[in-house]
Amino acid sequence: MAARSRFQAGGWSSILTMPVRPTTPAALAAACLSALIGLPGRAQEPLAPAAPSPQAPQQPASGLVWELVTPEQAAAPASAPGEQQQLLQPGDQASAGLQWERVQPGEDVSPTDVAEEIKATESARASAIAAATAPPAPPTWIIGVGGGARIGVGEPTYGMVYGRVGYTLSEDLAISLRPGYVFGNSDQLGEANNEGALQLPLTLDFAPHSTISPYIGLGIATNTDSNGSTDLLLSAGIDIKVTRNISLAAGVNVISQSDDQDNRDVEGITVLYLRF
Repeated sequence: MAARSRFQAGGWSSILTMPVRPTTPAALAAACLSALIGLPGRAQEPLAPAAPSPQAPQQPASGLVWELVTPEQAAAPASAPGEQQQLLQPGDQASAGLQWERVQPGEDVSPTDVAEEIKATESARASAIAAATAPPAPPTWIIGVGGGARIGVGEPTYGMVYGRVGYTLSEDLAISLRPGYVFGNSDQLGEANNEGALQLPLTLDFAPHSTISPYIGLGIATNTDSNGSTDLLLSAGIDIKVTRNISLAAGVNVISQSDDQDNRDVEGITVLYLRF
């Protein structure tokens, strides 16, 4: 029996026609060769790559992680055993000085709300700066005490003490009581004596806290020219602020006298007083 082989579509096949007995060694060898040659010869298809197994997302080794969650996730409790949800309480401060605020799930913040909050913050900051840099408010009461001289027209000059007690009605107006006591006097004949005279005008002061403050007023004068009577007094003048606590007053007093030759007495005053 002769051995022959042929190629068939889809594989190899062998036909052994060798004239041997099946029991001889040659027959066994031919049988083994036929078994080897007769194996299917089609190329084996490559195996499909195995699907990668799902892996847990990598977690950072350290630091903080910002996580976007839905309102349902934010409201849900911790699922893992022993897991605790750390909530930032209102009023907690960040390292940069920012104040954190808790926002309820589902709450929306509109651009208008943000703009209004920024505007309110800027307004409060401007008000605080203005309050810190504003000059102190002027005092309500004006207290002064000092002295100077009374200069009479055609009469001797005498020293006097002077005072002022004022109250501020507004930024542009105040009232003051300006008592003055003259240490010397003269009689109707013009002779000097040691009798004193009191003057007490009530004045209306304009721009009382300015550098120059004019005033005008009305009051009484006693014992002018040693006549022992009380007469009407008209007063006008200016207060000049020399320093914050020192003022100079210069004015003219006109005293009405019925027993005088010209029915009046004109005096000038110049005093320097401390102002509180």
